[in-house]
Formats: sequence, structure tokens, C-alpha cells
Amino acid sequence: MMAEICQFFDQKGILILLDILRYSRLTEVVINGKKRY
Repeated sequence: MMAEICQFFDQKGILILLDILRYSRLTEVVINGKKRY
């Protein structure tokens, strides 16, 4: 059971990490954009 959960999180975890990276990149751009204008 635990192995299945770990496998599931390995697959989903990578996608979630990519989403977080993408989101943080997005907020960075928004914050930098607001500072410029």
C-alpha cells in the first residue's frame, strides 16, 4: 500500500513541482511588471 502511494506521489509530485515553478515564475513576472509601471 505505501509503495503505491509513494509511486502516485512521485508521478503527481513532479507535475505539482512544475506547476509551482510555473506559478512562482508567473508571480515574479507580475510583481516585476508592477514595479516597472
